[in-house]
Amino acid sequence: MNPTTDRTDADFARSLREHVDALAPTIDVDTHDVVPAARRRRRRRAALTGAAAVAVFAAGAGWAAHTWILTVPDEVVPATVVPYVPSDGAPTIDGGWPDAPYWRVRFETQGTDTTGAGSTAVRVDWLGHDDPGLLTEEGEDEVTPIGPSSWAELLIDDERVLVGWDGLYALPTDPVELERLLRDSVEPDRGAGTPDDKVFDMARTLLVGTPAPPALRDALWDVLTDLPSTSALGEVTDARDRSGQGVETTIQGWTSRIVYDPTAHRVLETTGTQDDELLDEMRDDGRLDGVILTTSSRTTYLDEGPADAPPAEPRLEDSGCVSWETC
Repeated sequence: MNPTTDRTDADFARSLREHVDALAPTIDVDTHDVVPAARRRRRRRAALTGAAAVAVFAAGAGWAAHTWILTVPDEVVPATVVPYVPSDGAPTIDGGWPDAPYWRVRFETQGTDTTGAGSTAVRVDWLGHDDPGLLTEEGEDEVTPIGPSSWAELLIDDERVLVGWDGLYALPTDPVELERLLRDSVEPDRGAGTPDDKVFDMARTLLVGTPAPPALRDALWDVLTDLPSTSALGEVTDARDRSGQGVETTIQGWTSRIVYDPTAHRVLETTGTQDDELLDEMRDDGRLDGVILTTSSRTTYLDEGPADAPPAEPRLEDSGCVSWETC
């Protein structure tokens, strides 16, 4: 049963507000319009396409602060997209995109697996605010419909609640209080690694691939870089030679790196590599028999921003789901 089925949006908003106020009464958190989409689950996508790979961690996408469609090198040609402009005028950077109907993310993925096979693809995801979304791959006709997007389950008043688009705008933007909220949501029997590792994974999921406002993105980045289990890398470059700040952590043999541009408030790239010694150990123990694992992955975010609609209507019959609420 979906844990939020019997809760109203007002209940969720009130619970989140009370929880945050209990942590830090001086923090003003706007929870007046927490989402219907908080009740929807988002289907996770594999980082490696074209191979039967089991990804250790899922990667998402960031956003552009200075332009609604991110400026990219000449060799990258963004797909045609209908820009979203709210009825009350041009969107502001500081306020994010609380009313946009879709979030469009275009990114390049590259990866290898334990068979030695590799793949590279450019994907475009259309993530719905309240409506179903669409996952696409450039050069391919096949599309994957998904339900309205949500990005995390957080513990609010001892009840796990899915946080969707509007829920992102109700979260605290003070890094200390945000980290405490994430720590309260850690479950001993859920997720990989230590409590710090699980906080890292939750913060990354909320940061990468969401229409979160800039203040929340910066707070999430602060949480990621201040964890005892992570290493700040200082200035680094991504695969397209763009500069940003890096952070790295290793969870059960998988080393994840995130490159973040703090000036533009957006993720540039995520990468991951599996420890070779651990893979050799798994081969010797027979744990890799009949199993294909991702050994390295890279996701580079090319352009993204709010949009009016995906290029095709998401159809439930094409999704393999019984209803959008569970898709």
